[in-house]
Amino acid sequence: MKNIFVFPGQGAQSTEIIKSLKTYGEHYYKEDFQIISEAVGFDLEDFMSNAPMTELNRTEFTQIVMFAADIGYLSVIKGLGARADIVAGHSAGQYAALYEAGCFDLYDVSRIIKRRAALMSQISKEGCLCAVKSPVTINAEEIEYICELFSRKEKFYIDVALYNSDKQIVVGGTRAGVKKFMAFMEERRANCAVSVLPVGQAFHTKLMDEMIPEFAEHLNGITVREPKIPVILNGFGDYYNGSDLREELLNHCRSPVKWSKTIMRIFDIKDEKNIFEVGPGHTLSGFFRNMGANFNVTAAEDGRKVMNRVKKLQTILNAR
Repeated sequence: MKNIFVFPGQGAQSTEIIKSLKTYGEHYYKEDFQIISEAVGFDLEDFMSNAPMTELNRTEFTQIVMFAADIGYLSVIKGLGARADIVAGHSAGQYAALYEAGCFDLYDVSRIIKRRAALMSQISKEGCLCAVKSPVTINAEEIEYICELFSRKEKFYIDVALYNSDKQIVVGGTRAGVKKFMAFMEERRANCAVSVLPVGQAFHTKLMDEMIPEFAEHLNGITVREPKIPVILNGFGDYYNGSDLREELLNHCRSPVKWSKTIMRIFDIKDEKNIFEVGPGHTLSGFFRNMGANFNVTAAEDGRKVMNRVKKLQTILNAR
């Protein structure tokens, strides 16, 4: 039996996170929040409880809030007695996965998140992301081809940013490019719904290139260790294989997230799988369902389900 922890990225930030964590007990996450708050320079619990959504949705804050939320729920689940055998993180959630795998100290990885978020918020060329959703499997190669056609004119640059599941792909690029793409899809692809995502930039596209030199300099000052447990990196959709993690984190900013491949790597695990979505919301659970596999995913914010799942795991372990 394998416990697999998957960590969400941006998208589920809200003022309800602290309230949800408190239903488990402040003692689980308090110390970790203090460390993260010290690293980022403000009181996270206060900010997450009282900031308006307009602030929570700002790039320089969103990534910090979501990372802290992931770590908070991680503290809860570990405090209840579950331990990860394999980890993966969606988009910025990969940092929480690497932390749990032992690659970073909590203070250091919090500093990385703060710098990454700040640099992404300062990108000079304004971009955005657009989700493409369908009730049936999306032809990814067709989406890639459409993006390539539009990108022949630089102002219409657009590319696939996230391969989330068989039924959802996210594209990103210049606002002009996204607008043109959406008009094309609405006119010619009736089975697909397109919508602009509430994020501040075209993450995981080449619009992030200008941040890379300064981010690389920051990463060079951080201690990075080899993972102690298997990590599935979403830039490859495969297990970490000894490559330079700093280089992977740089490429991760400007390259597409291959989450659907990540899900298939998890599907390939032969043991019985207990998957915990370690963070707010149910986004990753939905992606697993979209892939059509019979996954047992427990969302961390569903307190009763988490307690029952952990209790069942402990019963099984004690019986061995």
